[in-house]
Amino acid sequence: LIIIALLVMSPTVTSAYVNEDVLHPNIVRAMNDADANTPIEFIVQYRPELTTQHLQVAEEIGIEVISAFEFIDGFFGKATASQIRDLSKQDDIFWIEHNSQMEYYMQDTTRVINAVETWQTVIINENEQVIADQANQHTYIDGTGVAAVIIDTGVDAGHPDFDYLEPWTGEKVIYSAKWNGVWTETRNSDTSSGHGTHVGGTIAGNGDASAGRRAGVAKGGQMVALGTGDGASIFAAEQGLEWTYASGHNM
Repeated sequence: LIIIALLVMSPTVTSAYVNEDVLHPNIVRAMNDADANTPIEFIVQYRPELTTQHLQVAEEIGIEVISAFEFIDGFFGKATASQIRDLSKQDDIFWIEHNSQMEYYMQDTTRVINAVETWQTVIINENEQVIADQANQHTYIDGTGVAAVIIDTGVDAGHPDFDYLEPWTGEKVIYSAKWNGVWTETRNSDTSSGHGTHVGGTIAGNGDASAGRRAGVAKGGQMVALGTGDGASIFAAEQGLEWTYASGHNM
């Protein structure tokens, strides 16, 4: 009778076990808060690489694989908390994360990244000489020939600092798209907070709106603007990385 009881109990015990070393705190919270049959969206990464066997095992567990990733060796899927626990115990699992919405803390950025201290710091050149006056020291480095990919809230390519012409020529913002399940090309991919447009100006704005006083650090560069929106999920941001990885050789 004892042996039979142990056999009956074993699936429950196995399902309850979880490999906490591979779980981000946000997926743990989602698993604890969800009902037994509620599907949870998550992203999983494998090391050294994602294989067809990994996908097969996940599907055998009962996980719905929505999209496989080439860039980060993983996939985006849906599963119950019990199924995610089972997945965490599989070989080669590197990280499992909830598909949470990202939050923006613009009011805290200067403090968090120590920007004020950086602005007050001088430049030391290759000869270990302190450059007190930083203006026009390296004018030959202006970003010409370089394209920067901005994965943010998007960029308003119609801003005067982005060489805006009517009709839009795409000389500065060579590609601008908004994420809505797929990438949809649009001149203004920043229709929410304006944060991505601000970032784009910092990177490659030509300074036209301020008579050259507030040009970007790489004012001669070009931009690719991928707008994931203010309420972007981790999956949407990851799709920006996937797009960049797949398209980089064409830029």
